[in-house]
Amino acid sequence: MKRRIAIVLAVLSAAAILYLTLRPGVGLVAAGWSYDITSGDAALAELIQNLILFIPLSICLTLAGVRPRYVVLIGALLSFGVEFAQRSIPGRDPSVGDIITNTVSTGIGTLLVATARSWLWAPPGRSAWQARATAVIAVLAWSGTGLMLQQSFPPPPYSNVPTPDLEHFGHYKGAVVSVRQARRGLEVVAVAPPYPPGQTSPLMAMLDTQQSRVVMLSVDGTDLTLRYAMPALRYTLEQPDLRLRGALKSLAPGDTFVAATWRDSTNICLRLNALERCDLGYTIGDGWKLIYFPEGAHAWMLGLINTLWMTGCVIGVGFWAGRSGGEKGGGEKDGGEGRQWGGLAMGTVIAGILMVPLVTGLKPTPLIEWIGTLGGLGAGYVAARRTYGVGTIR
Repeated sequence: MKRRIAIVLAVLSAAAILYLTLRPGVGLVAAGWSYDITSGDAALAELIQNLILFIPLSICLTLAGVRPRYVVLIGALLSFGVEFAQRSIPGRDPSVGDIITNTVSTGIGTLLVATARSWLWAPPGRSAWQARATAVIAVLAWSGTGLMLQQSFPPPPYSNVPTPDLEHFGHYKGAVVSVRQARRGLEVVAVAPPYPPGQTSPLMAMLDTQQSRVVMLSVDGTDLTLRYAMPALRYTLEQPDLRLRGALKSLAPGDTFVAATWRDSTNICLRLNALERCDLGYTIGDGWKLIYFPEGAHAWMLGLINTLWMTGCVIGVGFWAGRSGGEKGGGEKDGGEGRQWGGLAMGTVIAGILMVPLVTGLKPTPLIEWIGTLGGLGAGYVAARRTYGVGTIR
């Protein structure tokens, strides 16, 4: 039964890989194969994506009983097939580097299963250590999220460019009447396009002397979007945008509108005519968007992924904290010290959720992310206590 489930999950993992890699991309790419391990404005993000992508498939194949060397071979062949098919898909860039990193990803997943008994089912002492280490890693990841998403201004002077042609972005089909520096920020007077753009299309971009984007106010569908300079760009991670959703929904083609952005205390504001929102910003749950940002995704979907991201960050803390207390029903000698260290690990997580936004300038952690965090800690802890005797190294 378990083998059948693993096979079904392997098929679903392969289908997800094909869906994510064989869709048409945005913009034009050079003909032929790329031989770089990674390249482009989001090079590091794409490298991390490739290193993660094949791990679920290889884990499922290994659990289904496929020998490790054949699992790695399957991963390499699947990756080669995907890259070969990308030659005829618009906006896709076949890369030898992707084949290498996808094969490494397959090997990582196989290795995780092969060594699971030593790290997943660790004895109480090592479980306490792993709980603390995982908690510290989670807090560091959240701190890194805040640091990467902070607004950073390169040295002036700046120039305001209406409807710029920028790589990886669309060209706005309407007209921009004026761009001016208002008292509270930037203000753009523009004319609505004949139809909503299918991808992010800049109304204006504020550029520095190196032609790097400082601020970019754009339209995507009926949304008004904002991007600004941040350290994530320097480290070639993804750049998630901020959105005023449905802002252009009531406009007809040819209507004139005023779009504006400014900073109000610790919040970022967007306005289109009378519609205004000033609670925009990033939270620690937005960390995954630095690796992969699905432009135009529904707000509920992004919120769900944020919640799952928080759960994934801490479920190991709860699990190893649960195992650090020793066998269920054990006395103080068996697991009292381990329970204290496990509790400290979970306390570190809670402190991180409270303190990281204050230190890094992120917005306070919303309720949905608290639910994901506490749910992850609780689910991991309960799973550990119910499966304590499984695979324990004694």
